[in-house]
Amino acid sequence: MKRKFARLFENYIPIWGNKNYLWFLLVSMFSLAGDLVAWVITTWVLTTQFDHPAVYLTALVILTQSAYAIMSPYMGHLVDKWGPFTSLISSTGIRTVILTFLFISLLYVEDGVSPWVIVGLMTLEYIFVPLSKQSEFVMIKVLVRDEEQLIPANALQGIQFDASYIIGPLIGGLFVSTIGIYYGLVLNMASFLFLGIVILIIAKRNKDYRDHFNVEQADNKEAKPKTFINSLKTGISFIVKTPPMLSILLIGFLWNLFVFGPIEVLYPIFTVDVLESNGFVYGLLMSVNSVGFILGLFLAGNMKWKVPFAMTMGILIGLHGLLYFFIGIVPNIVFVCVILFLGGIVIAPTDIFSKTIRQKMIPFHMLAGVSSVLAFFSFISKPIGAFLVGSLINTYGNQYSGYIMACLGLILFIACMVISFRPVMKKI
Repeated sequence: MKRKFARLFENYIPIWGNKNYLWFLLVSMFSLAGDLVAWVITTWVLTTQFDHPAVYLTALVILTQSAYAIMSPYMGHLVDKWGPFTSLISSTGIRTVILTFLFISLLYVEDGVSPWVIVGLMTLEYIFVPLSKQSEFVMIKVLVRDEEQLIPANALQGIQFDASYIIGPLIGGLFVSTIGIYYGLVLNMASFLFLGIVILIIAKRNKDYRDHFNVEQADNKEAKPKTFINSLKTGISFIVKTPPMLSILLIGFLWNLFVFGPIEVLYPIFTVDVLESNGFVYGLLMSVNSVGFILGLFLAGNMKWKVPFAMTMGILIGLHGLLYFFIGIVPNIVFVCVILFLGGIVIAPTDIFSKTIRQKMIPFHMLAGVSSVLAFFSFISKPIGAFLVGSLINTYGNQYSGYIMACLGLILFIACMVISFRPVMKKI
């Protein structure tokens, strides 16, 4: 029994000995959960304290996501220039100050504070979110220097991310309903303070990381800090000149265009008008997908992958599209729940592969910059996909949302299969 249990966690055992990584994982989870608490509180205040909340909520989503996407390349450049520790501590400090002003503004909501002040402060905070995210991504490379441990390390971070998305909203709802919204924002600021202190300690223990990755070699001109424009050009050039990386960008673009963007519009409409169900079923569909994703991350992180990462990633995303094809043509609640659970398992390894490929292929001195450029070009297709599916539903009617989902899933499957079996995809 003990051997079977040990075998179940075989790939994760070496990671448990990496105290710096485990502390980083823990404080990252707390800070992300704190972020989500702040988001729940802010959206709740905008919904309950002001007239026409849909206007403010729509503006909040558009402005925060646009700020995140637009600022990602520049923040990635700063991480490459400053290093992950300085960048994460700086972003944590700046975001704490902004949240303090948000806390003060919420104290005076009943005295006539404009909802646009709240929306503006949240948008300002989201400008610095990519600085935190790219710092955390590079931090994994710094703290987990054995490349064989990158897959389980990235898997654990993915599990931590999803766990935060379960814990954060629950805590936020608790503060909104019983404890008080102001204490929730204090908790968020406290989580940032905890993160900053722990990262300072970890930074002192890893002073040698620049020497380890040869970041400051005098004869390496590419390693020297550049202006943002030069850094952006270098990042785009690296992607274009690296066919597997370009293919991964294209696959990510297509996935956001045909599945990830559209499902945010399709899910509620499909639930009501095709499955003829209520909000409970809508929440159930989201939950079973998340459970499948967490299970998939755990299983993928514990496997010895002997296949080309890029090709496997493309195939799995294609299969994910095929599952949505079946959901669209067989609108049965039990069947849809089973498929979404399987879909979570299928898509989970792609998150690990995407991070591991970048950590292995991109030189350390441009890791955050190139990754943020990849994220930007993949992300811009998400609102396009949402707009596309919204237009189709408005044209053909809500009752055709299942068939629209099926068509988009099938297109993604065919496109990913064509891209994935190109010879360059077998090189990683």
